[in-house]
Amino acid sequence: MERTPKSPREIVLENRRNATAGPPGGLLWLHDIRSRHNVGAMFRTADALGLGGVLLSGHTPGPDTD
Repeated sequence: MERTPKSPREIVLENRRNATAGPPGGLLWLHDIRSRHNVGAMFRTADALGLGGVLLSGHTPGPDTD
């Protein structure tokens, strides 16, 4: 059975449903980022974008708290 292409309206509605299904603002996942400066920059970027949180994994250091 061949599927018909989605209309622009269907695509917009599907994206709206998907955007509201996850955590508020989404999450940023940092894995094995070695530089504290880069981690800090990503925290600031996530904040500016209104993301819901930042996940750190692997050898990623936490940001400086000074």
